[in-house]
Amino acid sequence: MIAARRQTADREVIKICGLDSTSTIGWRCVLAFLDSTERMCGSLVCVAFLRGTNALPRDATFEAHHFRGCGSRAHSLERLTRLHDRFGPALCSVSVNLSQVLCGMPDSQKGTMLVELTTCTRITRLNLHLSHLAALPASIGALVRLQSLSLASNVLTALPDSIVALTALKNLNLEVNELTALSLEPIGALVGLEKLNLSNNQLTELPDSIGALTALKLLELGRNKLTALPASTGALVGLEKLNLDHNQLTTLPGSIGALVGLEKLHLFSNKLTTLPVSIGSLLSLKKLDLGRNKLTTLPDAIGALVGLKELNLAHNHYLASPQSAAVEAWHIALKARGARVKWQYH
Repeated sequence: MIAARRQTADREVIKICGLDSTSTIGWRCVLAFLDSTERMCGSLVCVAFLRGTNALPRDATFEAHHFRGCGSRAHSLERLTRLHDRFGPALCSVSVNLSQVLCGMPDSQKGTMLVELTTCTRITRLNLHLSHLAALPASIGALVRLQSLSLASNVLTALPDSIVALTALKNLNLEVNELTALSLEPIGALVGLEKLNLSNNQLTELPDSIGALTALKLLELGRNKLTALPASTGALVGLEKLNLDHNQLTTLPGSIGALVGLEKLHLFSNKLTTLPVSIGSLLSLKKLDLGRNKLTTLPDAIGALVGLKELNLAHNHYLASPQSAAVEAWHIALKARGARVKWQYH
């Protein structure tokens, strides 16, 4: 009878995954727990799926609802670690989604579960979104293969120093936390980062170490309390999008002109009164949002931004009319090329 149940489980997993038992690459091994009868066999669906095949999976994905849907979350995690230990050496990537799973648990229990999770050192993607985490264990540094880490919508005020060990990390999401500038110092060691989201935190400034992240393509800093940017921002030469909406910036560093690959620059709802002449060096810009600031004049150098497809200068109530002849000619030329331009004079 047990053998019959296992065969049924095998067929069911193959059906769920949309794969056949002869597949040798690209398997998506889903951590799905058996129903109450099949659990008596003491096996995981994904383990049943692997049995009797000629190849092990290259990729494994463990989804949040599988943790919520089967008894004790701690017991579910224990079974995850067992699976990792058994098949880990054959896996190229392991994705773990614990979004909202830890929500409502005592902090001490969360800490214990996270420490246990970090023993799965082959994890490459980890989602801890909406876990009400106030801190990360130092053992997070053991996940040296981690490429994507989401810690969005928690209550983190600092990052452990051990995070510097995550040198394979390419995507780090820290939006909607309580982070301050001082707590960001360790991030400067993550030189492989390509996407960094720090929006909706309590940042009043950025550490100079931010300039070490030369591989960054996307930097989200919206809805903080930034009043200025460090000159080291100009070292982010790979940046393609920079979002600084809803801050308190009064000026931009001249070094911003070094971001020659920048395509989108969002500065909506700040307190900018002037722009540096170096802004004219951003020749790759396709979108420039300067809406809702306090600009009075625009530098003639801005006329070099002939590739713009979107320009927002709306709600700059102090913007003088007319601007210089060079700026006016640029404005007319943009509109003639079909660019979307919002420009208000008062």
